[in-house]
Amino acid sequence: MNKGPFVSAYRLQVFFICALLHGLSYLEFHRLHPIAARVVYWREQFHILLILSLLISLGIGLHRRQLYAFVGLITQFFFILIMNYPERGNVSLTVLLFSIPLVEAMLVFKKMVWPALFTPILAILSATVHPVPFWNEPEADPSYGDLAFLGLSMITVTLIVLRLWHVSQQNENQRENLRRQSLTIDNLLNANLDFQTYAAEIGEKSTIEERKRLTREVHDIVGYTLINIRMMLEAGIELTPPNQDRLKELLHQARDQVMSGLLEARRALRNFRAIDSNLLEGTNRLQRFIRSFSQATGIQVEVNFGNIPPSFGPEIDRTLVRIVQEAMTNAFRHGKATEIQIGFWVDQGLLLVKISDNGIGALDIKPGIGLTGMGERVEALHGTLTTRSSERGFTVSATIPIRRGENGKQA
Repeated sequence: MNKGPFVSAYRLQVFFICALLHGLSYLEFHRLHPIAARVVYWREQFHILLILSLLISLGIGLHRRQLYAFVGLITQFFFILIMNYPERGNVSLTVLLFSIPLVEAMLVFKKMVWPALFTPILAILSATVHPVPFWNEPEADPSYGDLAFLGLSMITVTLIVLRLWHVSQQNENQRENLRRQSLTIDNLLNANLDFQTYAAEIGEKSTIEERKRLTREVHDIVGYTLINIRMMLEAGIELTPPNQDRLKELLHQARDQVMSGLLEARRALRNFRAIDSNLLEGTNRLQRFIRSFSQATGIQVEVNFGNIPPSFGPEIDRTLVRIVQEAMTNAFRHGKATEIQIGFWVDQGLLLVKISDNGIGALDIKPGIGLTGMGERVEALHGTLTTRSSERGFTVSATIPIRRGENGKQA
């Protein structure tokens, strides 16, 4: 069986059945125990063997090592043979005792063929073969009717155990398929989010590159044309006759306008190139990613950017994106959330980030790779990351110190 919460519950269920069989064996021993009434200390010896068998059942239920469990099972068979050997006339006790290792075999063996055949045969042999006499007055051999009852009982118990084992295997296979499907969905979700983010970034980059190309072409064409016009006007001024003051004044005005137009065109082109300089950073990138996540998952995401600037710089911007990405993904995958609230605020040199969802939360918060990576990113910026779970959902909070640039704006 695979490790996991269900496996632990499954092992506890098997141990509970074995403990119940031990209790029934104890009651059956005290219901019919003619030997115990005549033989000194047999009652105490039976009790000790039964307790040792119960401890072995507990060890098999808790220990996952196949070899140790197999050795424990063989040892338990030996104890059961000792308990059943003088009590072979009590067929009900034999059925109860040999049902214990048959049930435990569901935890030890991947295939139940060998235990299903060996255990009933060993129980029948234990009741029929009696080479060594016990004490002075051994119990009589069981009748053919008792042996038939023993055989039918062991076959019935074996069929029940095989059915239980088969159902447990089917459940385990279904859980494994569900786990694989969940993993596939998670991978598809992450791939979809990455693809949408990549597509958005590629689209923005293509737009930026196209605008840069246009600015270069406009600069080359308009700049070259205006410069040529200026040079021609300069030449015209030089060739103007001395008595043509009005013409010369017009040519000077035209030259000045060309120069002014050239400067304005260059300034406009520089501004045009700077329009998208921050489209792939800061709040713009967060908005695009959050929008892509909401479209891919159907989760309603509410964002409040508060008083934060468009960008804190590449390092903090990247950390914010990763924190938001991981928190939202966990809310979808583990929290089963339908709503997420994200808030940012700057207060006294600290950037405060809070991401809350309305999911199922977590009773025991065990940081995985995602939460650990978030904490490491925040700690690298000398910040702190905290998590809190409640009946209303899960909350991730981060506090990151920021510094001011020389121009007084947030760096």
